[in-house]
Amino acid sequence: MTFSTPPRYIAGEGSWALGPPELDLDVIVGGGAAAPDPARVALAEWALEQLDVLSARAREYLEAFAHPAKVDGAAWTTTGVESGRSGGDRADEVHLVLVTDRDEGEWRVRFRNAPLSVEGFFANGFSYIPI
Repeated sequence: MTFSTPPRYIAGEGSWALGPPELDLDVIVGGGAAAPDPARVALAEWALEQLDVLSARAREYLEAFAHPAKVDGAAWTTTGVESGRSGGDRADEVHLVLVTDRDEGEWRVRFRNAPLSVEGFFANGFSYIPI
């Protein structure tokens, strides 16, 4: 995966925007003012390589919790991948950001490393951020 050059530092957040030119996605990773965290970049790269599988899992996970009236007939669209955007994010976490055409907020599904899982990662929570 090749990220756009140069990455853009988001000073107010202490994170970096790394837009992959071939995908219409926001990729945000944590890091210091000098550079993005290489481990976070590697995790974001992995998530982008697995994007179809992770997006399908994220949609399934959200549909188990989100109110049917909110998402009925709505299409989930993945708009971003984040790792380390929040200071409290664990080193083995990656978040997919999804939106629907039925509301104006963003849904984030957190995935964590599951070394004993055959597939490696599992959905471990979600949040909704109204815009």
